[in-house]
Amino acid sequence: MNDINERDFTGICIYCGKALFTSQRALSSSGRLICSDACGKKLLADEIALDIIRAKTIRQMQLSSISLYIIGIIFLLFGIPHLFMKHFLFLGVFVAGMGIVFIFCGFLYSRKNEAKQKIT
Repeated sequence: MNDINERDFTGICIYCGKALFTSQRALSSSGRLICSDACGKKLLADEIALDIIRAKTIRQMQLSSISLYIIGIIFLLFGIPHLFMKHFLFLGVFVAGMGIVFIFCGFLYSRKNEAKQKIT
């Protein structure tokens, strides 16, 4: 027990949370502290899974922004002709306005996606 108290801890394994002594210190392929090769392999598998999830999230955001652009254009195509019809003016304003909102949201979503891509 005295042997453990006399040694200095240098860190904690990022995967299992085990305290690391100077002699046990090792780095994973991503540069994080690990206690063993088993923890390193598990950490690598988890990092690969997270990279896949990030890639899918970015792709989903791209598709969502494209969908918002398409929906906005469709709403504008149906709304603009109704702006010139006397009896359907309110419908034209509403549908064209929603088209503009969808296009604007698609623009914001694509900007958010670009920011997320720069982080990763």
